Amino acid sequence: MFFDFEADPLWTADGVDWGLEYLFGVLDRTGTHRPLWAHDRARERQALADFLAMVGEHRRRYPKMHIYHYAPYEKTALLRLARRHRVGEDEIANLLRARILVDLYTVVRRSIRVGAECYGLKALEPLYLGHRQAAVSSATDSISEYARYCALRASGRAKEAAQVLNSIAEYNKLDCRSTCELGDWPLMRAFEHGITHHTGPIVPPIHQSADRGFVGRARVARRWSLRRRRQDCAATVINESHKPGLKTPGIEELDYAGQRLPKLSAVTVKDPSPLALKKARADRSMRHHPGLSPAARSASCSTKSSAAGPSIRNVM
Repeated sequence: MFFDFEADPLWTADGVDWGLEYLFGVLDRTGTHRPLWAHDRARERQALADFLAMVGEHRRRYPKMHIYHYAPYEKTALLRLARRHRVGEDEIANLLRARILVDLYTVVRRSIRVGAECYGLKALEPLYLGHRQAAVSSATDSISEYARYCALRASGRAKEAAQVLNSIAEYNKLDCRSTCELGDWPLMRAFEHGITHHTGPIVPPIHQSADRGFVGRARVARRWSLRRRRQDCAATVINESHKPGLKTPGIEELDYAGQRLPKLSAVTVKDPSPLALKKARADRSMRHHPGLSPAARSASCSTKSSAAGPSIRNVM
């Protein structure tokens, strides 16, 4: 789902409580746009309840769903509405805790560098959507048009007021569609350049490498790479207690939890280098070789150790 608010910060009913979230715009993957209108405080409360009911129904049908929006205003507005109307506080907290709400602004700032004055949604649209040609093309226009709608409605010009609302709804629908296109556009560019999705922590988290400079981030990334390498090598366990009738020990791959370790008499390879792992396998295989006598095994091991470098006799 793709979500966008339309608000009028200058709306007030009593001169004390200012601001009205007059439109909850939701767009799904099928292209269906569902506007939830709220022209006063009572309808704002009902729109919030209807929106949370819609999200709950969608989550029951699609448990792995997410709600995409651009910039943190949607999260802030939902929390403010829940506090104002005492509706859906637990549901909104659950959405935030489960990370159902995804702010694409954060993703864009961390992945794209653009030649624009800001990272606003309208500034990025020429990259993937083109320029807007509608009468309502900015948040300022929508505020002005909603004020005109209120004036037309108060004067009894219902038909003209309905046309103004339709133009605002089209603007909101285009905002939701732009959010959808913005979410797909970086993925398509990455696919075109051969960049695939990685499931493992290939790079350190942002909070561990931010504000450290280039050298600091490189050190943190190297440290994480070495940690992953040690984990991979520690997962390879050489079993020294083989079954009766089996002369050579087997090498068993265990998961990182090592749940089968208590059942084995095993030694974990602590040196992460592949050369040390290969040497450990060769030494244990030669030690338990079925065709060699103990003397031949010791001679073979001494020959292998002497082959590593020239002896004093050969130098003399």
